[in-house]
Amino acid sequence: MSLIIFSLISYGSGFYQVALIGQEKPCSGDIEHYYVELSWIESGFVSQMGINDVTDWSFSGAQRISGGTNGFAYVNLKINNDTLVTISCKVKKNSAGNYPYFNETVTLRIHPYCLRGLSPETISGNTYVNKYDISQQTYSINTLKYLNGDNVDSYGWVIPSGWSYSGIISNGSTPFIINSSSITVIPNNCTGGNVTVYGISKCGGSTSNTVSRFVSRTFNNYSITGSPLVCSFGSTFTINNLPPFNSIVWTPGQNLSISSQNGSNCTFIATGNGTSTINAKVYTDCGEISIPTLNVWVGLPPTPEISSYTPFVWATNYWPTPVKVFTVYTGEEIDFYDENDNTYGGLIQGFNREWSIEAGGISYDAYDYGPGGRMCFFHQPGSVRIRAKLSNFCDETDWSEPVFVEVVEQEYLLSLSPNPVSGEATVEIKGSTQTQSINKNGWNLEIYDQGQALKTKIGNIKSKSIKIETSGWKDGVYVVRANIGKEIISQKLVIKH
Repeated sequence: MSLIIFSLISYGSGFYQVALIGQEKPCSGDIEHYYVELSWIESGFVSQMGINDVTDWSFSGAQRISGGTNGFAYVNLKINNDTLVTISCKVKKNSAGNYPYFNETVTLRIHPYCLRGLSPETISGNTYVNKYDISQQTYSINTLKYLNGDNVDSYGWVIPSGWSYSGIISNGSTPFIINSSSITVIPNNCTGGNVTVYGISKCGGSTSNTVSRFVSRTFNNYSITGSPLVCSFGSTFTINNLPPFNSIVWTPGQNLSISSQNGSNCTFIATGNGTSTINAKVYTDCGEISIPTLNVWVGLPPTPEISSYTPFVWATNYWPTPVKVFTVYTGEEIDFYDENDNTYGGLIQGFNREWSIEAGGISYDAYDYGPGGRMCFFHQPGSVRIRAKLSNFCDETDWSEPVFVEVVEQEYLLSLSPNPVSGEATVEIKGSTQTQSINKNGWNLEIYDQGQALKTKIGNIKSKSIKIETSGWKDGVYVVRANIGKEIISQKLVIKH
């Protein structure tokens, strides 16, 4: 029982206090007894007063069982499952001696413990837990409150079947009743499911709505590790950090066969040359794990197939079989690459490539070009034979079929000095008998950096030479190109600070 003061009214030198004796925060569905008391308070003294009459009772949120009518100073109420119970009545006290007359309507508001319509908010915690991860997982909600503002202190938690709380294994349906809005559980190896929670009224029997969070069980990300190259003497591949498994089925691609297998390790040997794949499936008590495919190169590299972005013709007078023949001017850039780089991509870019340039005494400069390519400048007319071969840890290829370059005299020559340079460089057109044409028509200069991005462009140059300041440029090899009418000549400029 508790004393509820719901009215304190001043009369002259004192106060009338109207109080209700009963349960201030009852449970929904309970039958509670409330009665009215009247006291006089003056100069710190409290005097119990008799009540002459109580009338005009009214109620909301509760059902009257007995009392609560005119002439009764008490009422027995059955509390509804509501957020608020209101009791109102008129209390009358005749004057007597020093006590004044009292006739007032007073209202009492009672807040029962009620969870009606109350839902927990979203559960926080992991929604994905790797299979075979049996580390503790914590799920929680914000503390629920009764509609009267008090905290809910009991919760029903249902966790997936096979998971455990406080050493007890869940059957997936029976709730764990705990005095906490969070729960720490231990998953089993495989299964997932819903984590569900609801609040439980301290009055018993009354519960809030539930909220759930579905937890999926997935395998960790596993991968095959090993060399990207397999030779005839074999390479071993491994799947690291696997969970307990029953078996692994390894599948070799073309040009491969399995030599031996031990647990999560498997050794493959080359039976041919070219691209291939290695696949594996792992079988566990929690299901099948499909490991991502690993692409590998097997055996010898492919024999290079030399080409260039410069136009060519097929000719039969250079070699027993038709070959590509390129024509360039002296001093003009020509770039060679292996067409197999495009065919096989990164699988052969790590191989060693050797170039053979048989220039027959012709002066030339050669530089690395892209992934394994070659950039050449031939400074005298004549015929040049170009070949290449590849090698890897397994072996090396034969020399490729050759390509030929016919170098013809160029009307103009491009001179760069100094080269290498760290500051100012002079770009000059030499060997021209048409200086007057240059002075009249002009020429254009373009310089490209290592990434083939345009670094500098100067147009309509009327003199045979021009100076370029390079002190702020990064070290590296730059391509200098001069456009003279319909003729384009180029040269390499090396920046070195």
